[in-house]
Amino acid sequence: TADSNGHIDLPLTAGTWEVQISSPNGQFARIPKIEIQPHQTLNEPITLAPGIHLKIRTLDSITNKPIPGVALIIATLSPAAVYGLPGSERTTSKDGIADWPNVIPGQAEISYDAPGYINHYCDDELIKDVPSQFLIYFDLTPNMHQITLRLQKSMRVGGTVLDAAGKPAANMVVSIGGLRPPDRSPATRTDSRGGFELI
Repeated sequence: TADSNGHIDLPLTAGTWEVQISSPNGQFARIPKIEIQPHQTLNEPITLAPGIHLKIRTLDSITNKPIPGVALIIATLSPAAVYGLPGSERTTSKDGIADWPNVIPGQAEISYDAPGYINHYCDDELIKDVPSQFLIYFDLTPNMHQITLRLQKSMRVGGTVLDAAGKPAANMVVSIGGLRPPDRSPATRTDSRGGFELI
């Protein structure tokens, strides 16, 4: 907590840190990368700025219709897991929209849960091209526009692979190509009867 002069004393061990500061009136500051050396005292001037209004609209990638009921949460990443930020939970409306009126600027991650959907993509330059299922990475900037998140339904593709003689071909690799990032490219091998199923 800052004192009456706006000074903040943060005792940190040596290493690389990200510092985030928020005020009761909805202003924020973020220092994404700060290096602390052993026995170092760092005097870093910090300027607070208003939060960002984040709005996300979810659409079905095939029908282009809004998807209500998608659960989203601002995520905090650690080397071992992904944690949701308490109080940041949202569920999309009948128009497929979820919004956060006051979010700290800078890099953000959103985790989502949409039953029946398995992948996503965004038509936006703010979105980082990082292949990750159910996580969206982007930069929050002032006056940013609504982000459209297109979700792709999960589906099953199956069949039988035959060799040149028309006999079932076992242990053949089957995959789907041409998917756009960050979609995963599922692959499997045929069984002893040449059959396969991709999900």
